[in-house]
Amino acid sequence: MRMSNGKRPTRFKRFLAGKGFYAALGLCLLVICGVAFAAFSDSIGILKKKDTPTEPSKDQGVVEPVTSVRDARTTASTVTTTTPTTAKTTAAPVADAKPLFVLPGSNEVAKAFSDKMPVYSATMGDWRVHSGADFAGNEGMTVKAVADGTVRTVSEDPALGEIIVIDHGNGVQSRYCGVTASVKVGAAVKAADAIGTLSGVPCESADGCHLHLEITVNGTFADPVKTIGREVKYREQK
Repeated sequence: MRMSNGKRPTRFKRFLAGKGFYAALGLCLLVICGVAFAAFSDSIGILKKKDTPTEPSKDQGVVEPVTSVRDARTTASTVTTTTPTTAKTTAAPVADAKPLFVLPGSNEVAKAFSDKMPVYSATMGDWRVHSGADFAGNEGMTVKAVADGTVRTVSEDPALGEIIVIDHGNGVQSRYCGVTASVKVGAAVKAADAIGTLSGVPCESADGCHLHLEITVNGTFADPVKTIGREVKYREQK
């Protein structure tokens, strides 16, 4: 190929004038567009990662956001300084409880309980077991119930005089010999209630006026002084 001026065109000019130039130019444009698109995609991806919150893993606890330092201190102070309060109760005054057993009259024992050992009876002139305790007193002196109970019998015995039997429950009974009864069968009595007056025990008249008191537990004679559990004094035996 020759130019109009008669000179042969250079290789570069021939390249520019040919189809190869346009092909190379198009290739360059494609490369530039590809690089630009890749850079733009990376930028978008980075922005999405920044905007998307990350979820905590299962092993990590969820931390509540603290709104302010002052709020956090206030909460901590409230937790550490709070102490449980204990309600104060005032015990109600307790009334003095009545004793289970009381003495039937005086605290002087003229003759003690002898259990299975015989003692001499000045009235009868023989030796016999003394199944009760004799509480000294004067004729007409008040006789009291030794404990709460119910009057079971009121009877007359030629040897022991008039007898009152009171059932105290749980197999315990008291037997008052040598009294004039002021209660009737079936009457409910309390400890220290008057149940009669002293009148005397015929079979023990030589020992002076006294109350012959017997206490049985499930039918077995028991020492009245020990059962009552009160302080007594014993009369000196002649």
